[in-house]
Amino acid sequence: MQKIKVYFIDLSISNKTRHTCDIVEKLYEQGFSVTVFTKDSSQKHTLDRMLWTWKQESFIPHTTEIDPDSDTDEAVLLTEQEDLPVRTDAVVLYDPLPPEKLHKYQLVVDFAEVYDKARLQKSRQRFKQLRDIGEFELEYLKLGEFLGKELAYHPVKQTS
Repeated sequence: MQKIKVYFIDLSISNKTRHTCDIVEKLYEQGFSVTVFTKDSSQKHTLDRMLWTWKQESFIPHTTEIDPDSDTDEAVLLTEQEDLPVRTDAVVLYDPLPPEKLHKYQLVVDFAEVYDKARLQKSRQRFKQLRDIGEFELEYLKLGEFLGKELAYHPVKQTS
C-alpha cells in the first residue's frame, strides 16, 4: 500500500494566509485539485478574498460552497467541513484535521509554525502522531523548498 505524502512546511513568520495561497497556487499549477481546511468560517472567507486579490497576474478558480447538483468542480475548495462529500487530490491544512480524515487525499500539506512555541509544540505532536501511525510519508521543508519542488505524486481524478 502506497503511503500518503505529507509535507510539513516550516513557517518562521506568522503569515499563514499568504503562504497558504502560495501553496494552493503551486498545487493548482501542477494539476492538483485542492481542499483547504480551516475550522473558522471567517478565516475561510479571508482566504477566499485573498485568492482573488493576492496576485494580479494569477487566477485560481475556487469556491467556498459545495454544489451537489453541479457537474463542474472548482479546482480549489475552501471549507470548514471536516466530512466532505467530495474528494480532491490534496488538502492544505490551514487548521489540523485528525489523521483518519486524511486518508482520502493523495497529498497533505500541514504547517510547522515555528514562530510560536505553543503552535510549534502542537505541530511536533501532529508530526509524531502521523509518523507513529506508519501510513504517511512525512517530509519537512522550508516554504521556498516546497514551492520549488517538482511534486512526485501525480493527481488522479477520484470519484466519490
